[in-house]
Amino acid sequence: MNELIEKPWSGNFDPPGPRQHVPRILCADDELAICDSYAKVLTRHGYSVVTVPNGKLAWDALDHEPFDLLITDNQMPCLTGVELVLKVRGRGLNLPIICAASELDFFLAPANRWLEVDRVLQKPFSLNVLISIVGRVLRRHA
Repeated sequence: MNELIEKPWSGNFDPPGPRQHVPRILCADDELAICDSYAKVLTRHGYSVVTVPNGKLAWDALDHEPFDLLITDNQMPCLTGVELVLKVRGRGLNLPIICAASELDFFLAPANRWLEVDRVLQKPFSLNVLISIVGRVLRRHA
């Protein structure tokens, strides 16, 4: 696992080409405006995005559909981001995960590195940072 906290990025991102696999991204956040902004910017950059307002619905989606990446908030109703990550790893899913949260302590604690969260983004962050990180994480797992 490389550095977990990302700094602002100002470069360009190349979206998938027309013949490439279009990565499917699941975004879980109980703030609908945040989910909507993630979906809009990620879709504009060539990704297929599904949004859900809580961890339980994210888990249900992961149980029924294939995804290439999970972006999750931590503080959500029904199932927190931490609980969602625990379920994903407990099932043995090798799914890349980006956690976007205002509190990072749990994800950065050395004892929790086994969860293999690819990136932790401290809210608030720019959508350019999100696009950059998504591209990096997906390229690393390709």
